[in-house]
Amino acid sequence: MDELLQLVKSLTDSLDAVIKAQTQQAKTISELAKLCDAKEVSKATATRVKDLAENQEVMAKVMNLHINAMKQQAAMVLSKQLVVAMPSELQEQTSPPLTGFPQFGRLPVEIRNIIWKMALPGRRVIEKIEGELPRRFRSPVIRAVCKEAWEVTNENGSFVFGLELNPAGGTWFNPKKDVLILDNPAGYPLGSFEDCRPDIIAIDLRYFEKPTDFIRVLTCALDAHCREVIVLFRSTPNLKYKKGTAPKLFSLDPNEAIWSAYAPDRPDDLDLDFDITWKEFKSTMQYHWDDEIRQSK
Repeated sequence: MDELLQLVKSLTDSLDAVIKAQTQQAKTISELAKLCDAKEVSKATATRVKDLAENQEVMAKVMNLHINAMKQQAAMVLSKQLVVAMPSELQEQTSPPLTGFPQFGRLPVEIRNIIWKMALPGRRVIEKIEGELPRRFRSPVIRAVCKEAWEVTNENGSFVFGLELNPAGGTWFNPKKDVLILDNPAGYPLGSFEDCRPDIIAIDLRYFEKPTDFIRVLTCALDAHCREVIVLFRSTPNLKYKKGTAPKLFSLDPNEAIWSAYAPDRPDDLDLDFDITWKEFKSTMQYHWDDEIRQSK
């Protein structure tokens, strides 16, 4: 029994140390965010630091919640062991061990909403080809948990290409996280996703080949109120994929050649006769962006 007591005490002490370290880290990042406000740093850097501070604060609260639950479980295990060690005539009826967190409903609604949001699907890549979705995603599983979780899914996403109970199965789309690949920035590119107001769109490299193409993409992003545009580089074998699968996105190194005139899988419609790196391509994009801003003034 002494060994068990020592083990539980060691566990709770370790959990307390984790809470203190997490809280101290959140305070340090918060102070760094204040320092960024006082110093002359770029707006993008200050925004990233503030976002990091907010995320750390939320993670500290959630970590504290999980650790308290683990402490309760440890206390229950210890209590059960103490009962077992007692003489049979002194033992009382004990309730069966809990398999969940029955006190969840007593948490503040703000904390519960944070937990529900963390249970939502992560970033997914959705592409529409010829008016159809090669890959349809299932609804978030928490929609079937309770009304509160169901409302969180409605607040953070909506269904496209049919309702949830549609025989074909609508796809739940999170406009803040999910990436929507546009097959062509011209015309009516968003289609069924227009009402969703996606924050992140992805467009193939070939639609940035000429200045007029860049302006068309820029106009598309501004009209859709997007906050992020991802430039896709795909070799010919990766332009098509099996039905039921979804593309995955990977970052490029600045000095990585995104195109070579001697590439064996060069698309016929990409008119380039020289090599170009990702860094050079971004520099060209920045030039066109600055030029467009100058002309709009």
